[in-house]
Amino acid sequence: MTSPRFIEFVCKHDEVLKCFVTRDPKIIFNHFHFLLECPELMSRFMHIIKNQPFKDRCEWFYEHLLAGQPDSDMVHRPVNESDILLIHRDSIFRSSCEMVSKSTNEKLKQGIAVRFHGEEGMGQGVVREWFDILSNEIINPDYALFTQSADGTTFQPNSNSSVNPDHLNYFQFAGQILGLALYHRQLVNIYFTRSFYKHILGIPVNYQDVSSIDPEYAKNLQWILDNDISDLGLELTFSVETDVFGAMEEVPLKPGGSSILVTQDNKAEYVQLVTELRMTRAIQPQINAFLQGFHTFIPPSLIQLFDEYELVR
Repeated sequence: MTSPRFIEFVCKHDEVLKCFVTRDPKIIFNHFHFLLECPELMSRFMHIIKNQPFKDRCEWFYEHLLAGQPDSDMVHRPVNESDILLIHRDSIFRSSCEMVSKSTNEKLKQGIAVRFHGEEGMGQGVVREWFDILSNEIINPDYALFTQSADGTTFQPNSNSSVNPDHLNYFQFAGQILGLALYHRQLVNIYFTRSFYKHILGIPVNYQDVSSIDPEYAKNLQWILDNDISDLGLELTFSVETDVFGAMEEVPLKPGGSSILVTQDNKAEYVQLVTELRMTRAIQPQINAFLQGFHTFIPPSLIQLFDEYELVR
């Protein structure tokens, strides 16, 4: 279905196919499964897909996510002792990380069985408790993985998380847990910043996202965009000072940035590059590690069916 000839056919009849889908949106869920296998084609129809009801997209998401998996749950059938995740309550983050790393992805997809050390209880209730406690541990400031946003209710990766030598392994584990929770329809008690949800979806950030970590800086960027800076003498260059472990360092926004002045003509580029530095470049290794774990269970082609606001649901 994604052979070059088929892709050429779809592209050639792009407008006709879009007309069919617009008249009967259900067609896209019933007959356009090939889109999930080809990003090039998916991008052509994404705006139509995202206009479909959230419920319909969720059904399509799980239909393909769980394709080939047995219609059962490990907690509802006998399990081998080796399949049980034995978790220590006094070190739930580290023991969970160790147990998940020892298990195979296929077994974790089939189902999750959790038992707390020294306790007999098992079942869905214990699994829900494990996800709930673990989600709070992921944002525990002691691990320095995530920091609170300006509103105090959402979180995003900590640019200084390397104070923890194992931070990238832990970010990968956090991604696995969030991916597993979504895979098994478990609720987690974490709300990320809009910009981090954008990173999960592969959507570019913009200057408005800066407000989640620095509202005043975001207002300054907005002011630059809204006003003529030609004769203000700001003397801005494509190089900014940023805090690195408590010390200020000058970071170029692009090659030779320290010698390139910001003008009325290039200020939009400056604002976008500053945004990408603050919201993406500063935490790129953390984002990559998280996504490596998350995509173990949730393919990028499926998660892109949603927007950054819907991931909160």
